[in-house]
Amino acid sequence: MDDLEQLVRDGLRERAERVDTSAPLVARARRSARRRRGARAVVAAAAVVVVVVGGTAILDEARDVSPAPAPEPTSGGAETPVPMAPDGWRTEQWHDLAVDVPAHWGYGAAPMRLVGDTNICGDLPDGPYVGRPVMVTDMCWAGDRLPGASAPYVWLGADVEPGTVALDDGTVQETVEVAGTTLTVAADDPLRRRILASARTGDTCPAELLRAPTSALPLPDTGAGLLVCGYRTDGERQRLVSSQLLGVEASRRLVNAYAATDTMSSMPACAEEGGRELVVVQARDRQWVVDLECSGIRELGASPFPRHLTIAIIEPLATEVLRNVLYGPTSGRLAGSFNGPMG
Repeated sequence: MDDLEQLVRDGLRERAERVDTSAPLVARARRSARRRRGARAVVAAAAVVVVVVGGTAILDEARDVSPAPAPEPTSGGAETPVPMAPDGWRTEQWHDLAVDVPAHWGYGAAPMRLVGDTNICGDLPDGPYVGRPVMVTDMCWAGDRLPGASAPYVWLGADVEPGTVALDDGTVQETVEVAGTTLTVAADDPLRRRILASARTGDTCPAELLRAPTSALPLPDTGAGLLVCGYRTDGERQRLVSSQLLGVEASRRLVNAYAATDTMSSMPACAEEGGRELVVVQARDRQWVVDLECSGIRELGASPFPRHLTIAIIEPLATEVLRNVLYGPTSGRLAGSFNGPMG
């Protein structure tokens, strides 16, 4: 048994029985879409440009990948260190899925269900990237097969059926079910297998919140760094869309910016339950909830009244992953710090 086979065996606890699939799968869109910003109404059919192209070739049967066991829960507070990806790799999270990818990969969109069809809505990078099912632009590609598959990519939670597809550049796109969602990897065999082998249940940020938290969450120990967990409303819950561990400098800037901002004179109407997008932040033994819709930040366990969200607070948090996943504030000076509303 070679090292690669051993890695796969260690990472994948068991495989479910193979089942037939005849559903065509979505391949990658490489052509860039021109970014246009406008109002938040993103689901209107008139706002979507649809291009339908041909079918795909099914190479293999669908399979399920059971995730690695979840870490033991903590009793509260920062007791467990943040799990670290191997050197040269980083960990990406979506809902309860965590997976390791090469650290230099960029970010982009992934197939999502929109106006009754599967679409990719975003400017896709020319190089390898990690995509999530979010609307990055209002120019969308739809259909059973999308043109220009070339660079490696990983899709988290994409609207793709489990199975494998031959791409135009000779690589294989493989989709499996992990932790209640889909994981799609398109790459040469050794890299694809290694990424799939790292799939597991989430091990840093909670996968969901029932409402805006008011007391400290059982987050892992960040040391002197800054743990950032991004959430978006999904029905009655806030679902995790990204997580990132930042360095000491980002932590220092956030703490200083928070100390310099003023407390809101009155509670915004949306602040009680939380807006559509929240960012939970931990620096050492302090935790904050950033409400991007209400433009406020509240320290958990301290004053119930939030402080004003400022550019200085946003700046260390608006990392590449969050900028591509969250819409962010929709008006005022903070608009444009993140992905922005589509129209």
